[in-house]
Amino acid sequence: VAEALLLAKQGCAEPAAREDALAEGKKISVRPLVKPTQEGNGGRDLQLFQQNRGEDYVREFAQHALENNELVSEREQKELDAGLVELYRKARSDLQEGGANTLFLALGMLKWKQSEDETRSYRAPLILVPVKIERKSAASRVKIMAHDDETVFNMTLLEMLRQDFGLRLPQLEGKLPEDESGVDVALIWNIVRKAVIDMKGFEVVEEVVLSTFSFAKYLMWKDLSDRTAELKGSPFVAHLIDTPRDPYEGSAEFMKPSEIDEKIDPSELFMPLPADSSQIVAVHASAQGGDFVLEGPPGTGKSQTIANIIAHNLGLGRRVLFVSEKMAALEVVYRRLVEKGLGRFCLELHSSNANKKDVLGQLDRSWSERGEETAEHWQAEAARLKELRDSLNGLVRALHTPGR
Repeated sequence: VAEALLLAKQGCAEPAAREDALAEGKKISVRPLVKPTQEGNGGRDLQLFQQNRGEDYVREFAQHALENNELVSEREQKELDAGLVELYRKARSDLQEGGANTLFLALGMLKWKQSEDETRSYRAPLILVPVKIERKSAASRVKIMAHDDETVFNMTLLEMLRQDFGLRLPQLEGKLPEDESGVDVALIWNIVRKAVIDMKGFEVVEEVVLSTFSFAKYLMWKDLSDRTAELKGSPFVAHLIDTPRDPYEGSAEFMKPSEIDEKIDPSELFMPLPADSSQIVAVHASAQGGDFVLEGPPGTGKSQTIANIIAHNLGLGRRVLFVSEKMAALEVVYRRLVEKGLGRFCLELHSSNANKKDVLGQLDRSWSERGEETAEHWQAEAARLKELRDSLNGLVRALHTPGR
């Protein structure tokens, strides 16, 4: 968590109403809590002011903010603005680099201690509402709105409770209970309260926090844990799990670069981008079965070779999954494929364009945009290339054949 904004604590008038507002497509702004001393309270503190007025000023203030689609933060205006800008930049960077939204409005916190005599307490968010921050200009107010992803319960917390405390919450492991607008926040909190009621040191705290949360490592671990048998259907994964110290038998075989022109017909290679002999060997090996690692220093054409590998395997009628830790690497390869007219064969599934509407739009474009080239056109071009290659190779042989 780079920056966490406690937007409301005891002053959070109906946190469920915040979730409902977001679910209805409303935009929510954030404002600081105006203390009574700032409104002519004669310098008295907040607690004394509440006693004298006979009402909870903070809750009243938060309720008024709710009616205006606002969230209340206990930070001062300057500190609040800086925190929101930092979260905006962090969320945007995470989306650009990792292709996944990490900004959430956390509704409710579970507070607990590992043991009764421990002084330190721990906190974890309960309900995570995916949101995005809108900032039209550097001078404009920041607004929070719902993201296209679904609201989820903290999956990492569920696993921690199961492993460390033997506690399972099956009602929250799948689709969350819903009310008229979005998820049923009050019901979910009560489910957790009932589950931990006999566990000393555990408490559900009604707080609303805006922050970035990432579950990438947990999701990877869970995928490996839940699907070990299925994943071992891959010889490479089975080797890593069962026999990691033994030599790997499934390595790809590479022909010698000097043999390319003798053994590979140009019509057998679907490479729209230039490649040298070592790169052609890698592209050819990618379609022959077996696994390999392609490595090289920056600037040696790895992205170009990957684009050729994808195009080659598409030409052979295969499906290719290309993944990367950084979005920039995906975009470089995608851009190369688009430039060569292969963009309609590409489907972005993990990026800022991975929402349902955009994915359906990509499928529609792929279906409706047909290429003008035909198999006959390709065969003619490949035959022309072979003739040129054979002619050049004939010249090389003539120059280097020993004679009188």
